[in-house]
Amino acid sequence: MYVFSAVDKSQLSSLPVSDTCDTRAFNLYNDSTVEVLVSDCQWGNVTAYTLNASNQLEAIWQVDLQDHGSTSLAVGDIDNDGANEVLWGSGVSSSGADVLVTADFTADSATLKASTTGAQLDSFSASGWSEIAPGDERGVFLVPSTESGYSGMAVATLTQEGQLTTSNELSSGWRYSNYSATTDFNNDGAGDIFLPAADSNTEGFGVFQLSDMSVHWAMASNGSSDVGQIKAMDVNGDGYDDAIVADGKTLKVFDIQNQLQLASYSFASTISGFDAVIIDGTLNVVVTQYELLQLLKMGASSFSAHGFVEDLYCNNVRFFGKDEDKSLVCWGADSYFQTLSLVDNEFGAIKHIATDFRVNDIEVDPTDPNRFLIASHASDGWGTAFSNIHSVTSDGYVIWSSPSLIGSANDASLRVREQADGKLEILFGSGYGMYWIH
Repeated sequence: MYVFSAVDKSQLSSLPVSDTCDTRAFNLYNDSTVEVLVSDCQWGNVTAYTLNASNQLEAIWQVDLQDHGSTSLAVGDIDNDGANEVLWGSGVSSSGADVLVTADFTADSATLKASTTGAQLDSFSASGWSEIAPGDERGVFLVPSTESGYSGMAVATLTQEGQLTTSNELSSGWRYSNYSATTDFNNDGAGDIFLPAADSNTEGFGVFQLSDMSVHWAMASNGSSDVGQIKAMDVNGDGYDDAIVADGKTLKVFDIQNQLQLASYSFASTISGFDAVIIDGTLNVVVTQYELLQLLKMGASSFSAHGFVEDLYCNNVRFFGKDEDKSLVCWGADSYFQTLSLVDNEFGAIKHIATDFRVNDIEVDPTDPNRFLIASHASDGWGTAFSNIHSVTSDGYVIWSSPSLIGSANDASLRVREQADGKLEILFGSGYGMYWIH
């Protein structure tokens, strides 16, 4: 490591260092001298150096990295105690959980703080909006896994001012799903969420109170459960939201208020995705199994199968269009989407629409029933992932595209709604962040 005088254009000092991951200069003590922080790679330390009276580099304190590797050295008052701390990331070069490490420092020593953050949040998918309590509306996001996949899911809520609250771990299972749905199923004014977990130790499906993540009702896994997509809607017209759940090869409908199963339908292969809508008082569900698209209609306590189409290659599907003129859009996490009409319980001709971007998730624009919001992701030449949101007509014309957003979009990145003034509002989750877009 070398220190040069910018005024004299001469070298002041040098010191042999090796295996360095990050080097930053900070004025740690708010005086006339700038210190240099060096963090090691692999197993090592963070070391603070200063120039002594002889203009030679000397170490003033050193503290252990705490894990394998280091990144992103920073200095700031993270705990609002009036004094700066040193922060860095560690564990990033190993397969274990990453950690954010913080240390207090004095003139000649540094001391690790016991804890800086809760669980590492690995990625985010949008659940929807919810009033946690009357007047306290938040954007809600599912965190499918924590601690680099070594721990289970959590729920994060975001206020309009950007305040983040994270639940404790909700499931220790290893089957990760991006899907969830916000609701107030019992109409008590306190928001709830449908999750792919029965409780902290049990896989399955569960209904949780968002204010404290207590369990209202749950369906534990029988060992073969694989809960995927989840939707909340009033299926039976009793004024309370029910749950529609894809559980492996079976589509299930639950009356949450009365804690009973209303109907189910099993397929020969796993359900990739589905969408549901009430038409003339009847629940219509379109299910995709990648190569097969099938229309189901729900009767009093069972489903009946109607039109289908094969060789469509779709991972997910959405109804769009006006109530009396429903069509379908489906996509397969590739650079295209497909649309087809639905008339008299039969599917019409398929229209294949190529895009200049990868289609990861689609939501129908609530301000225009024939327009889509599409989440896509890509990476730059250095492998850095980013995402975009596109407004696209059902014919494939791009109306607008967002700036690049950090992290990769997933198959449940988007939730959208129309504001009281008719404007669009978006929740977006990616591999690296949560967005509430007005």
